[in-house]
Amino acid sequence: MMEDAGKDGDNPLGAINPCLLMSHLTASEDPHDDASARQLAAFTKLRELFPGIPASLGNSGGTLLGGDYRFDMTRPGIALYGLHPAGIDAEGVQMEEAATLTPAVTWQARILQHRTALAGDKVGYNGTHVLDRDSRIATVGVGYADGYPRSLGNRAQVEIAGHLAPVVGRVSMDSITVDVTSIDAGKVDAAGHATLLGPAYGLARMAHDAGTIGYEILTQLGQRPKRRFKGGQKGQTGA
Repeated sequence: MMEDAGKDGDNPLGAINPCLLMSHLTASEDPHDDASARQLAAFTKLRELFPGIPASLGNSGGTLLGGDYRFDMTRPGIALYGLHPAGIDAEGVQMEEAATLTPAVTWQARILQHRTALAGDKVGYNGTHVLDRDSRIATVGVGYADGYPRSLGNRAQVEIAGHLAPVVGRVSMDSITVDVTSIDAGKVDAAGHATLLGPAYGLARMAHDAGTIGYEILTQLGQRPKRRFKGGQKGQTGA
């Protein structure tokens, strides 16, 4: 077999019959990183060895870099959710490129109760948050068993009735606690739910506050959150 394969010495790739030439960009989320341009040049040169073969290089970030990266097929991932891989930088500032897409993911959870707590009371497991004033604390029915990152305790915000409110105390298995003192109690009752992920507090911000990336937030969502799909073909809305 080795002897037969070596007979075509002029074209060592002659025995290969590829159907697609594909590579993956390593830094496409940052348009200022020259790694993508170097990969594009290497990929283009490699493609010369396989004329006429369809090619694919662009992931979400690569597709947004421009037409040179798209070739015959693109492989968008996080962009399918209307999210840009650029996200938020280390200083917590949204990168300009992240504003080019419209997010298509909203995550909500029911407000189970809200009640008054006194200054000096401790909130959550191990009392990691101590109230410095009399406050109203809401319990929201989502926790790390649902995929809500435990690292968001005392860091995240949720949106209730058009207002952002801080998550206080640790994230529990099935619930979080939110300080809703600044929101009218009647509005909290009328809202009935907290938006964990949405226009007011987006995926890039959540990932930054959790010390991770948006990909991890989305892929670790468990089976308990109910999925509801809107849009698509006219007349077809699934749940």
